[in-house]
Amino acid sequence: MSSKPALYEVTLDQVWYSFDRMYACLSFRMKGVLLPVWVSGNTAQRLERRLLQRPNRPEAIDLLFDRIEDAGVDKIAITGYSEGVFYSSVFLKDGEEIDCRPTDALIIADIVEQPIFVSDTVVEECAFSVDEDTDIVDLFEGTEELSSPSTHVDAGTAIDISDDDEFSALMTDLGFSENDLRLGMEDLGPDDGAGEGDEG
Repeated sequence: MSSKPALYEVTLDQVWYSFDRMYACLSFRMKGVLLPVWVSGNTAQRLERRLLQRPNRPEAIDLLFDRIEDAGVDKIAITGYSEGVFYSSVFLKDGEEIDCRPTDALIIADIVEQPIFVSDTVVEECAFSVDEDTDIVDLFEGTEELSSPSTHVDAGTAIDISDDDEFSALMTDLGFSENDLRLGMEDLGPDDGAGEGDEG
């Protein structure tokens, strides 16, 4: 039985894409803080489709949900980060902890209508301190403003990053390289962002 880390509740308020849509950023917000979680573009598109409409046929995430449904969900959180990969966990009421990708964690949270949390260590290592008027796009140069996000995500909106060097420099500042993203965020790796755990 694992103990939960210190957790902060966050809201997913935007999803935006690199100019070539190879990578996407999930923007999480809590008071005074923005947390960007990087995933592959394909993963972000699957997430958006899933949050907007449930599929006719079950997917892998549905099998995971069937496993945890009987035990009941206590909390869902992004719990770790290492070398460009975010990790998430579903904490069950019986004390079990199940590792999953951040995108899977978001889908499960949507199904059970629970909020998403982020561990204090992830916030300290990866989040940006901002004021209330700062958008995730404001952290990047050479971008266009996004339209207002929908209830869940800002589906289908892209950002034009005009300077590849600036984009690469920003990814480096966030702690990972383009190669890290290519290796760590494909399909069902820990979240597409990991190991995301994304994917995570």
